[in-house]
Amino acid sequence: SIREITQNTNNSPPVMNPLVITASDETSITLQQPTFTSPGVPLPPVQTRLAYVGLDGTISVNYTTGVVAGSIGPSQDVSAAGASFVGLTPNTAYRIIVVASNTSGLSIREITQITAYSPPVLDVLNISFVDANNITLDAVNFLSPGIPAPLAANAYLAIDGAITVTPLGVIGGAGPIDGPHDVIALPFTFTLLAPSTAYRIIVVTSNTSGVSIRQIVQITPP
Repeated sequence: SIREITQNTNNSPPVMNPLVITASDETSITLQQPTFTSPGVPLPPVQTRLAYVGLDGTISVNYTTGVVAGSIGPSQDVSAAGASFVGLTPNTAYRIIVVASNTSGLSIREITQITAYSPPVLDVLNISFVDANNITLDAVNFLSPGIPAPLAANAYLAIDGAITVTPLGVIGGAGPIDGPHDVIALPFTFTLLAPSTAYRIIVVTSNTSGVSIRQIVQITPP
């Protein structure tokens, strides 16, 4: 006597591992390709392995439906690679949400990342007045003040060839050196200079993210 019966085993929902951020700077965040503790059966189709980014506290996800609200820009497919979210604001908290699903259910993971501060970028220096004994340096302008904004922009003067500056903004050289003088808001006049002499002015400004340096050479007239 022979009897037969057929039974299908149940499908299983995907289970994602915690998300990993591989890089972040002032305006971008890079998400590593999500991995699975269990990819589920059937495997999640490509169009449902999606990553979203938004401001932390604004973006949200419905854990029942997988619908994301408050994201910035379109979602990114992370089925075969990671995702880079660009054009972000410095020093801002963002939340990334990844939703994977199959016919059995959802797997949702979230991670937050704060973008870095941005360094300042000085504009070119400008000399507004010069005579035999004086050089007036205008107050500096910024191509970008950075975040946080620098507290000072220090100007130094010495005979050209007798002053140096390192990439970190450390002033050196044989001198004589006049400075520092803050020119972030007001011009400054270097006085008691020698006629017919080439002087170099170096301006250094910084914040917690970096240093910006500008230099200019001015010859005093006879």
